[in-house]
Amino acid sequence: MEEYPPAPKQQSQVPDGTGKNKLGALAFLEVGVFEIFFVAIVLAIFFGILNYFNILSLSTLYPKQLGFLPTKVDQESQITSTQRSTNVLPVKLACPSLKEFCQKGQSVIKDGNYIGFGGKLASGSAIFAAFDGDLTVAKTDQEKFKILYLDSPNQKARAIYFLRGQIIKKVKVSKGEQIAIANGKTISIYDDNSLIFSVIIGYPNTNTPIILNKENFTL
Repeated sequence: MEEYPPAPKQQSQVPDGTGKNKLGALAFLEVGVFEIFFVAIVLAIFFGILNYFNILSLSTLYPKQLGFLPTKVDQESQITSTQRSTNVLPVKLACPSLKEFCQKGQSVIKDGNYIGFGGKLASGSAIFAAFDGDLTVAKTDQEKFKILYLDSPNQKARAIYFLRGQIIKKVKVSKGEQIAIANGKTISIYDDNSLIFSVIIGYPNTNTPIILNKENFTL
């Protein structure tokens, strides 16, 4: 009877944990990369906001590398030096329209020239005389908007209204008196505003308007 050699015993392989360690390391690496990427985005947004509001102007400090970053434009900084009147308002003006217009209006600048204080008006909004004076309608080729002059010879003041709407008064007017009604449409060449209002002190010796803000009006 033939004898066969005993079959070799198979040794059971005990896992050494190397595979789990590798998976753990990869997972940790992925989390680390994500966190770094997230922090980088947050910092980029943070410094972008600082640059936009000119708190930390990186685009000015590093124009070659970061000159593409957007910044908030100060409209009044665009006004040329010849457009800055040295005269001041002797008194506050009546708001030329609704209270919201004088609170939220903005300077309207075109080609470096200050046009006036502008804003949008809803249809039917009233437009008022800023002071006592004589009201006249300017002769112009413009068909889409009207130009009104309010003159006060005693104060050597002229107010100019660019508006879309209907004029209801063309003679002597008193401060705060309604002179026109807005129709809700806008003037595209002047930043799509419905009313642009400006005042010249020292007229007719000068035609340079005073740069207005909400502090110049009684509300």
